[in-house]
Amino acid sequence: DLLEQGVSLLDAAYQAGYADQSHMTRALKHFIGHTPAQIAQIRKPK
Repeated sequence: DLLEQGVSLLDAAYQAGYADQSHMTRALKHFIGHTPAQIAQIRKPK
């Protein structure tokens, strides 16, 4: 997972083939039901 490796959200979007961060955010929200921020919160160790 790119974000877990410390890659910025913008760089992760580009590496995943999106034109920009907002396109990736919308796609994630559409396909998995969560934004990158929500995913980070879910994965955050407690």
